[in-house]
Amino acid sequence: MKIWLVALTLVLTVAKGQVSNFESLIVEGESRWNNNALDPILCDADEEECMLYHINNITMVTRTQWFAQPSKEHAQYMRMPVSHVFIHHTVMNECFSRRECAIEMRKIQQFHQVKKRWADIGYNFVIGQDGGLYIGRGWDRVGAHTAGWNNVSISFAFTGNFNETLPTDEALNALEAALIVGVKLGKLTPDFKLHGHRDARPTKSPGQKLYDLIRRHKHYEPIRPKLIMFVPKSHA
Repeated sequence: MKIWLVALTLVLTVAKGQVSNFESLIVEGESRWNNNALDPILCDADEEECMLYHINNITMVTRTQWFAQPSKEHAQYMRMPVSHVFIHHTVMNECFSRRECAIEMRKIQQFHQVKKRWADIGYNFVIGQDGGLYIGRGWDRVGAHTAGWNNVSISFAFTGNFNETLPTDEALNALEAALIVGVKLGKLTPDFKLHGHRDARPTKSPGQKLYDLIRRHKHYEPIRPKLIMFVPKSHA
């Protein structure tokens, strides 16, 4: 019995040494989540912004709450308000709870920072299928989501793949509420134009089913917008 336990310990030790940085990040984040899951909702914004989220029934999840890693570079900021909003899908896992979505946010950030070598998670916001609005770069920071448009637009990405299905009603309602708040905060112009990622780039994003839906939105811009080239100082 003792020999078996020693062997098992050695196997686990070796396996632990082979865990990638990415897996370590997820495990560490999972542990921190378990210790902090009952923390009250935080709001890193000013009082007016926090109140608008509350009034519009938005469940905002801050970078602190999903345990974001810091940006690798100093942030670049946009001149607000902006007139364009791009909708994406992540083509990764869907998530249906704050716990699941916090883990998914860390996976997305890791992919963008390590594989794509961007400074941070590329999206301004990510919407989980739980209806939560997860802060990526937030309203003011230049994102890395739609080449040529990153400094003049806000991006919202839905977790999952929406070529054949739609996001949940909770997720779609969160987008609509966030757009309303964006206008009220002076981050979006009242006549902002809504686009699918594919309107500006050769991609299937945000998925055919979701794209068909947003094309019926009153703010949708049916004509490919004029490309505004923007080259950041380094990888966004």
